[in-house]
Amino acid sequence: MHTMPQSHLKLTVEDYELFPDDGQRHELVDGEHVVTPSPNVRHQRIVGRLYVVLREAATAGERGEAFVAPLDVILSRT
Repeated sequence: MHTMPQSHLKLTVEDYELFPDDGQRHELVDGEHVVTPSPNVRHQRIVGRLYVVLREAATAGERGEAFVAPLDVILSRT
């Protein structure tokens, strides 16, 4: 994982929205800009299997949904 140099100020969701659409994975982790490499094949196989289990559990009791593709999730402003 590679962390971009940042000032002492925590970045926010508004800052995240200004990150470039350059094909890299940009994230905000506790207000820090983090760029991570794409997942490898082993990781993707595991994600696929896990998705099937989660989807079945979620839909069995109408408890929610499972998603497999990258999806923006905002847990806090930073």
